[in-house]
Amino acid sequence: MRLGFVGAAGFLGLMAFTHSLLMATIVAVGLGICLSFAINGTLPFVLSLLPSDQAGWGVGVFFGGGAAATSLLGGLSLLGGLSSIAGIGLGAIALLAAGLCIAAHPEPI
Repeated sequence: MRLGFVGAAGFLGLMAFTHSLLMATIVAVGLGICLSFAINGTLPFVLSLLPSDQAGWGVGVFFGGGAAATSLLGGLSLLGGLSSIAGIGLGAIALLAAGLCIAAHPEPI
């Protein structure tokens, strides 16, 4: 999962330098692979942090946070949106921050 976050941040950085169709395809496939590594591990990670009697609450907060982030991003686009460089930068910062939070977990994942 950590590798997925770091790889996705790296491919987001490469997006700014993509000027050919071949490079764009490589970056898109790499980004998709890395994000699938990261996303497929997030829900089990959340569930591993909670006692079993709070699993429903943890899943609700997990998906509620994702929905809130999606709504806030939609509202940002109504205000004029972000430039592509700003979007890439914010995405990379968010991925690296998530990776650092997971790396701070004491048990290996």
